[in-house]
Amino acid sequence: MAKPAVPFDLTGPLPSGTVVLEASAGTGKTYALAALATRYIAEGVTTLPQLLLITFTRIATGELRSRVYDRLLRCRGALSIALETGGLPSDPVDRLLASGPSDEVAQRLARVDEALASIDLATIATIHQFAGRMLTELGALAHHDPLDRFKDDLTDLKHQVAEDSYLANAPQMPYRDFQHLITQALENNLVPLSASEADAALLPVVAQAREEYARRKRRLRVYGYNDIMERLSRTLDGPEAKQAADALAARFPVVLVDEFQDTDPEQWDILRHAFLGRATLVLIGDPKQAIYRFRGADVFAYLEAVRTADAERTLPTNYRADAPLVDAISWLFAEANLGTPEQPISVPAVSAYHAGSRLSLTPAAELRVIDAPQALTVATARQRIDADLTRVVIDLLATTKLHPSDIAVLVSRNRRAEEVRAALTRAGIAAAIVSGAQSVLLSDAATAWLTLLEAVADATPARVSRLAFSPLVGLNAAAIAADAELLLRLRAGLATAAVAFPESGPSALLEWLRTDYDLTPRVMNLPDGERMLTD
Repeated sequence: MAKPAVPFDLTGPLPSGTVVLEASAGTGKTYALAALATRYIAEGVTTLPQLLLITFTRIATGELRSRVYDRLLRCRGALSIALETGGLPSDPVDRLLASGPSDEVAQRLARVDEALASIDLATIATIHQFAGRMLTELGALAHHDPLDRFKDDLTDLKHQVAEDSYLANAPQMPYRDFQHLITQALENNLVPLSASEADAALLPVVAQAREEYARRKRRLRVYGYNDIMERLSRTLDGPEAKQAADALAARFPVVLVDEFQDTDPEQWDILRHAFLGRATLVLIGDPKQAIYRFRGADVFAYLEAVRTADAERTLPTNYRADAPLVDAISWLFAEANLGTPEQPISVPAVSAYHAGSRLSLTPAAELRVIDAPQALTVATARQRIDADLTRVVIDLLATTKLHPSDIAVLVSRNRRAEEVRAALTRAGIAAAIVSGAQSVLLSDAATAWLTLLEAVADATPARVSRLAFSPLVGLNAAAIAADAELLLRLRAGLATAAVAFPESGPSALLEWLRTDYDLTPRVMNLPDGERMLTD
């Protein structure tokens, strides 16, 4: 049973002490963070240079800086209008700040103006960037030698350690697999190896590799991102710990941490030792994401923070999805526990800002739940799902102003993505797989290119035949049976292309295929032609 969620009110008393804000998808996490930063500044709790905002990627820090600046700028406009005309804005946070005696509103405006003027002094950083800066600011208090050199890429050193370890131990596995195993182990000393990652016999080898990696870094006087965290963690847990923590808390009396679910135990130790009980610490995150261990996240670090926090609140409104979807998900996961019996993770119920449905569906395009017979195989079930999905997409495109690029289909695996794409393509619907894990070198286009290059290198009858049937040439058995000269002309074209290839490269091959085999219009007419031509 999900425990009752206590909603967080952005216009209520400002958080103090340590507060965990659970923010489910679409509940305005970044909006809340920027609004809190604006309130802390406008109400005089802290100045912008004394406000620390932490997130977990460099891209996110840029977006967060932009959102905070835009929020301050909008607040400035609202306060100015309130002072000039007495008019109050519709935004609840701006309305709160614009309300009250005029001299108090004027003070808030002055603080916001000062913050906008000092936006470049704001500390909005990843936790690694923050740790690096604090090692410098702490100076003699830090377990850090200023003569050491920071390197953002230690891949070559990791590979050297892996290679030497492989030669010394001769493990019964391919070197590429061993290199991946060792590299992953060296990426983060805190991540233990599980039985699925390494045989038990390799664990001592991995431990030895970690020691050797640390020794070589000391000898070369270099350190990387994870070493920054380890050095600051030792500083906050060493003889000068209290002095160092007091210095950090005095430097940043208010700390807002975004994407807190991505925290690992060492990162949480740094935040806990530096700010817990010393500063206002607001942790915003979604434990339902932490279970996937993105960027080495540890859900138990999140749960530990919840146990030590002074208060736990939930952002109560979903601003992204419509009410039917929000209500259905809340019902589906109402009794779910995504954690363990001892440390449960529930899915808090949220309300939808959009009360109705913003997409009008015809009866044919409505989502369905199919009560399938138990005898239904997985393959047959997937075929039915693909057919149903295709029908829904066709109806959406026919009855709404949506285009294929407006529709996203989420799947669990790349293989399923290919099956869904194939089903949509067969129905004449343009579809592309968007996946960072998918390489163009594994595509059908790459296979066709390899067939072509092999035929250019050595035009044996078998290779010429394979090329003839490939999408690059596009012949078929019936055409070849009707005209025996087709393969001879293809072989002659290959000979000419082979002569030009050393000087002109792939462009000579493409020009020949475009001229003699109508490459572009012919491939574009294939079901997935646009994607293949691009690849």
